[in-house]
Amino acid sequence: MPDGSLKDGLNASIDITSGVVTLRPEAPLKVDDFTALSDLVDSYLLKKHKLHGLLIIAEHFPGWDSFAAFVKHLRFVGDHHTKIEKVAIVTDSAMGRLAESLAAHFILAEVRHFPSIFLTEAKTWLDIPVVEAEQAKDR
Repeated sequence: MPDGSLKDGLNASIDITSGVVTLRPEAPLKVDDFTALSDLVDSYLLKKHKLHGLLIIAEHFPGWDSFAAFVKHLRFVGDHHTKIEKVAIVTDSAMGRLAESLAAHFILAEVRHFPSIFLTEAKTWLDIPVVEAEQAKDR
């Protein structure tokens, strides 16, 4: 399954064992980022039909490079929210808390925000196996 950097500022991977997609947005998000992400997720869903979780790790929220990218983001959420059980947003940005609050009204997945120092807890909440070395690194 392809993973790694999908486009300019979005790194994505799928852990096939846990059924969790990890996203690391590092630059303003573009239309192409969501097209590539949709392709990655949809190829997994053809085989498994559901994602256990989505782990978003962002030091800060980079925003979108255009209104079209924002719309494509909303379309991605609309097309996939019924196929994802949980979303963990790991960030110190105020957008994390806002996203958690807003998501409760618009998507079926359970969404939780975690401050950056609680990456291990976010992974545990998503049922991603965490080895001791990762726990030490995440702190």
